[in-house]
Amino acid sequence: MSNPSKRYERLPGSGLKGTGWESFLVGGGKCRLYLARDHLLQVENQAGFVEVYKRFYFSGIQAVQVRRTRWLLVLSLVLGVLIGGGAISAFEVNLYVTEESIKYPLEIILFLLMAALLYFFVKNLVQGPTCRCFFKTAVQFEQIPSLGRWWRARRVLGRLKLLIEAAQSQPLLQKTDFATKPDAPPSESQSLSPGAQMPAE
Repeated sequence: MSNPSKRYERLPGSGLKGTGWESFLVGGGKCRLYLARDHLLQVENQAGFVEVYKRFYFSGIQAVQVRRTRWLLVLSLVLGVLIGGGAISAFEVNLYVTEESIKYPLEIILFLLMAALLYFFVKNLVQGPTCRCFFKTAVQFEQIPSLGRWWRARRVLGRLKLLIEAAQSQPLLQKTDFATKPDAPPSESQSLSPGAQMPAE
């Protein structure tokens, strides 16, 4: 994208389309979200050299839907198992491999692998609960992969609600049970539309 900083402000986060391995199966690229005066621009980078642009004008956004997912738990379990397997392998190498020309390189490789896995494990926990966010307009129902973490989506949508209300010249928000408990995420999904509530800060 040519000089996005002149017209656009990049919003926090990036992500792949889909959830988990679905991202790779459908061939989705990394997506980022940019804020302009009257719309949002989603930039999807495919294969590192092709960019696909989608615009969401504030006046045309009919609903925003946020669904909690279990990907945080699944990814944590997978990484935990891999880290445990690496630790067991390192112990066995240290115990049973006596040839130094083989033993030390194997230990170094296992150490680097476990360090990388531990980094992603901690990063996954720090980023918090996962979700899927969708924008609905008159012509599309589009996933917003960059808002794939619950707290990030909550902050960004809290900012966008004022822009959407101003563009549509009507209240988008009404009081709901969820609004009175901002720290309690919905059990399944939160659908936001004209007459529904976006999470409040």
